[in-house]
Amino acid sequence: MSRLEDYATNYIGETPVVMLDIDRVEANYHSMKQGMPTANIHYAVKANPNTSILSRLHNIGCKFDAASVGEINLLFSVGVKPENISFGNTIKKTKDIKNLKIS
Repeated sequence: MSRLEDYATNYIGETPVVMLDIDRVEANYHSMKQGMPTANIHYAVKANPNTSILSRLHNIGCKFDAASVGEINLLFSVGVKPENISFGNTIKKTKDIKNLKIS
């Protein structure tokens, strides 16, 4: 039984919960990278902006797709450098681009 299965089996709570095995996220990244070694793989922060996931992916060399200034600031907070972020939102505001504080 995996850690996730064990946790799910023993979880006692009154509200819904999302359970995700960060080791699996890392393994999936490595699998994609192995299959496409020359690709720059970008994780869409919108998919799950949990800082534990972002930190883990950052530490193994992943790049990121951010759709908002808030997501970019979140990435900065875990140490991601601007050159590893794609601000790919097609409807980004001019003021967000102008006021973006790159650390």
